[in-house]
Amino acid sequence: MKTELDGANTFFEMEVCVMKGKKKPAPMHPERVLQFGDGVFLRGFVDWMLHHMNEQGLFRGQAVVVQPFAEGSADEINEQNGMYTLLHRGICDGRTVDEAELIGSIRRAINPYSDYKAFLHCALNPDLRFIVSDTSPEGIVFTEDDHFTDFPPSSFPAKLTVFLYKRFKTYHGKASKTFVILPCEQIDRNGDVLKQTVLRYARKWHLEQEFVWWIGHNEFVNTVADRLVTGYPQDEIKELTHRIGYVDHLINTAEPFHQWIIETANPRLPAELPLAQAGLNAVWTNQLTPYHTRKVRILDGMQTILTLTAFLCGKQTMKQGMDDSLLAAFVHKVLSEEIIPSLDPELAASEATKAYADLVPERLANPLLQRQLHRLVNHAVAQFRRSVLPSLLEFRKRHQYPPALLCFSLAALILLYKGTALDNERLAARRATEVFIVEEETDHVATFRDFWSAYEGTPASACQLVSRVLKHEPFWGMSLANTDGLAAQISTSLVLMINKGIPEALWLALQGKPAIAEA
Repeated sequence: MKTELDGANTFFEMEVCVMKGKKKPAPMHPERVLQFGDGVFLRGFVDWMLHHMNEQGLFRGQAVVVQPFAEGSADEINEQNGMYTLLHRGICDGRTVDEAELIGSIRRAINPYSDYKAFLHCALNPDLRFIVSDTSPEGIVFTEDDHFTDFPPSSFPAKLTVFLYKRFKTYHGKASKTFVILPCEQIDRNGDVLKQTVLRYARKWHLEQEFVWWIGHNEFVNTVADRLVTGYPQDEIKELTHRIGYVDHLINTAEPFHQWIIETANPRLPAELPLAQAGLNAVWTNQLTPYHTRKVRILDGMQTILTLTAFLCGKQTMKQGMDDSLLAAFVHKVLSEEIIPSLDPELAASEATKAYADLVPERLANPLLQRQLHRLVNHAVAQFRRSVLPSLLEFRKRHQYPPALLCFSLAALILLYKGTALDNERLAARRATEVFIVEEETDHVATFRDFWSAYEGTPASACQLVSRVLKHEPFWGMSLANTDGLAAQISTSLVLMINKGIPEALWLALQGKPAIAEA
């Protein structure tokens, strides 16, 4: 629990602390950004960027944050007048970065579940121009149970539809009062998906055709938001509080690396949102797909693979996983020999891809981001499906045989969902696995429990278990049962893990010797 510490100022005294230091608090600006999402990512990414543009006099606008769920951080944000500390921590250009920065780009926060009228009232603001979002991995979804008259609707796209309708009615459908909408949800072509979901709500609710036409004049932008943001540094909070001199209940942590890829054909948008002019790593492009593929397959894929194997090896943090020579060798080999070769040849051969891939091990091994593996393994099926499965299937299609190390990682996922420690002491700790199960979605846990209940400890029953997992379409969005060689390769790795333990099984896989006979 976050508590105030002896000898530290409260956040209300922060302005005095800051004015005694190097800089004054940020000035107030008009609310130009509506932000759906009160979590750590947007505060460590978009809000930080807004702050830097404001610091240089380039944007002169603040965000009003909309809490997306009934429980959230709106009250804490308002208690701190929208201000919070962002820690930049990691390795940048060979030097260690550990800096604290006071961010003042949030004007206020609204909880629409307790003050829906205040949320809708924002639609009347003529200064409001941009809408950003990061609500959840499944945030851009259509929910049949959402109704126009709900107070409020549950899903983010439904709330956005009502908000846009309020704007449309207030300004009588003027094209000059439309928005630039930049979702940061980690899904492919997030802007297109959001637009189609909003249009679906408009039609479901039988809203005017003129409104449907007006929706099309808003610019729904596809983006890729790339930064590792780890949030509140609970384990270090006492030391950090004394270091910065005040209690901050919203203190946030992010790596130095950041990149925002924005797809647009609007030549005026880079001037309206002068990210690059402020020195930020923003890329404006008319073709987002290569950037999205690179980020998801390389960074997200490597993070998923390392998380699964390191957690089962008993590591506590991502850093501990990268410090292990065997796991580090696994990361480098699967990246260079299976993930990169699964990319489009032109993308795989580009210098930009090579430079990006070279940074990934360093980013994952960041010594100052204490990324707890028991948190990262949650929703492992969804993460694997999104970031690893495309590489696995593309490699199999292109090379006519299954990739051994990517199959090893899928075997690790299956073992992870067993839910109890096996006899071999080198496998996952029972307590850590039970914590994972409590936090994971119950339908996947129940399904895996059913699959594992039929396991009899033989290679044949392992193969049957793997076949059932591959056939289960709710996991993968398709059946993988007919992918030649896949079940046998995964079963081989799974038997090795069970009989020899993760480290020895991984060593054998790296040597190219994953024969079932050796198990």
